[in-house]
Amino acid sequence: MQIRPGITAGFVCVLTIVLLSASIVAEGQHQTSTRGDSTATVGFSQPVELEGIVVRASRIPLTVLQIPAAATVIDLDRRTMSAVTSSREIVADLPGLRAYPAGNRWGQSHVDVRGFAGGGQAEYLKVTYDGIPINRVASGLVNWSTLDPNELSRIEAVTGPASAQFGDFGFGGMVALSSSWLPSERQARLSMSYGSDDAVGLSGQLTRNFEKGRANLFFTRRHSDGFRQHSSFDAEKIVFKFQRSLTPGSSISGLFAYTHTDEELPGAVTEDQLAADRSDAARDFMGELLPDRSEYKDVIAGLAADFSLADGYELDIQTYLTSSDGDKTVTLTAPVDAEPELLTLGAEASLGLKTQLWGRPLQMVTGSAFEYGRLEANWTEHTGGSDRGAVISSGIGQRTVAAWYVHSLYYPLKRLSLSLGLRIDHTRSEFDEGEGMVVRDPANDTNEHTSVSPKVAVGLELASTVAAFASVSGAFKSPTLLHLYDSPPYAVPPEYSGYALISNGSLDPQKGTCYEAGVKLINPTTKATAIYYYYDITDEIDFDLTASSYDAIGKSQHQGVELSLWKEVEPVLSVEASLAVNSATFRGGDNDGNQINGVPRYRYGFGLAVAPFTDGLIGIRTNGQSDQWLDEANDRKLDDYLAVALTAGYQFRSFNAGLRLDNLFDRDYSYDGYVGLMGESRFHPALPRSVMVTVSRML
Repeated sequence: MQIRPGITAGFVCVLTIVLLSASIVAEGQHQTSTRGDSTATVGFSQPVELEGIVVRASRIPLTVLQIPAAATVIDLDRRTMSAVTSSREIVADLPGLRAYPAGNRWGQSHVDVRGFAGGGQAEYLKVTYDGIPINRVASGLVNWSTLDPNELSRIEAVTGPASAQFGDFGFGGMVALSSSWLPSERQARLSMSYGSDDAVGLSGQLTRNFEKGRANLFFTRRHSDGFRQHSSFDAEKIVFKFQRSLTPGSSISGLFAYTHTDEELPGAVTEDQLAADRSDAARDFMGELLPDRSEYKDVIAGLAADFSLADGYELDIQTYLTSSDGDKTVTLTAPVDAEPELLTLGAEASLGLKTQLWGRPLQMVTGSAFEYGRLEANWTEHTGGSDRGAVISSGIGQRTVAAWYVHSLYYPLKRLSLSLGLRIDHTRSEFDEGEGMVVRDPANDTNEHTSVSPKVAVGLELASTVAAFASVSGAFKSPTLLHLYDSPPYAVPPEYSGYALISNGSLDPQKGTCYEAGVKLINPTTKATAIYYYYDITDEIDFDLTASSYDAIGKSQHQGVELSLWKEVEPVLSVEASLAVNSATFRGGDNDGNQINGVPRYRYGFGLAVAPFTDGLIGIRTNGQSDQWLDEANDRKLDDYLAVALTAGYQFRSFNAGLRLDNLFDRDYSYDGYVGLMGESRFHPALPRSVMVTVSRML
């Protein structure tokens, strides 16, 4: 699908004119608005509860059809009987997102959105947990392995540019995770899971309601040997949170979470290894098993308050802290060790207003955010024991972000909305060099820039259950501390006698102009969306194999279509289908017009759910992808695949049982692949046929 850039802007303009014209006709035909969906409560820390699809990224309380963006919501309470066993499975079902495990269904997952991955050292999604950002300051990556589906109740996502709302981490979209509360009549829950690869999970939850608030305690313990060699996973987590009403319309809430994860990382295997044993872990060129592993102790803490003020004003305040202490081994050409320490402190305050302008509804929100991040890095030679080897690279990296934003939503006509937004971010990253064998260029020890991200969107309610929207916005992605300073060092071939970094301290922010338009239909028996998007990108950050470092690959374009459908055919039968077409191509240079490596052009899925008897459910779902390349020249192609999963569930009184069977036909395929530093093809083998059984009881 090739569409010239000049056509795209015209397309949005024409669509805007069509929406305006149609709204005038609708205004004349309908004297009263049919927007009957429930509205959300304003509050940065509070979940937005609506009938249907709702997204926090709007920052303004909206009904479902008012949101001028591609949005998805998953209510996990409704999916319990479908045996959801990992956060990866949930994320992978979101339109525009791709997620796959490295070697363990519960372990760390790789996630990209609409083809943006930042060379594997960044995540282009702003992810929050009960309103607290959980993207790691060094990379922007989210440790998805810390998330147990049993602790979540709701996932809201927007797969589109959100820099105007949430800054650089929102370049590709935003995902808001809401932790669960047990219903008042059931105040305790116990869940157990057992499956292939000796996977054992145990979780418990307790909720207590008080006169003016409630408190919740959640814990989980999980272990799995993994479906590949050297891929075991262990995790423990405890979460405590509370909410309390202060005055009518005002409340305070708090959260504390501690997680300990210890994971072996099997890495990507060569083509010869893939042919010999798909369960093998990555090995070096001497045939030795790579010792890669990752152990982290993570803390999330936050406090939020929202206040209803006079004259329609609402004030939201939030402070948060996240920290990670790590111990890991990473191999690019030879294993190296690190004990990173990460700390993030942040605060945000916003003021919302509901009023009228020229007799028409107007909503506004303005706010400011500040975040400070610190990384203590020390890479050492791998010894294989408890003693640390010689220091290769060390130092202290810092990232400071100060931002101001304003957004408004205005209804010039009853069925037509106009949304305007602007965010200004000032980002400063710096690195204080420590001792080590590798010395960075001191001229690049500071990376500082100011980015302006505007957004204009129009929305039109075509009917009580149908809406259309179009938007244009600016987006940016700052290079991370790992991109700039602290990538894993590699032993330089062929002698492997010295070390070098793949970091690049001279990187500029990745910037783009993003166009998006779509139509969505939502009613009790049907949910359907059709989205078109186009990103015009400059200085896209990725790994440059020729330079053996991160670099700006130049200009690129990401354009595509996302189609999704869920339909209740009968009360006992529902179907769902999805198709994502992503033409992500280089612009200019030797690879002009080629598909960007690592980005599948087509992704598709189909699902069927049947309720053969009361409180029972059987489901089958297929997922596949095609046209993905390992290299920029598009000479090495990843095999296309189509995988099938089977789920079943049954609820009896206070008991709930679920079964999930992945890769039903035990197909051999790979999730992803790339070209290694030595020019070899490497692959991430997919999960073989595996089963997981989950039983839970409300107490």
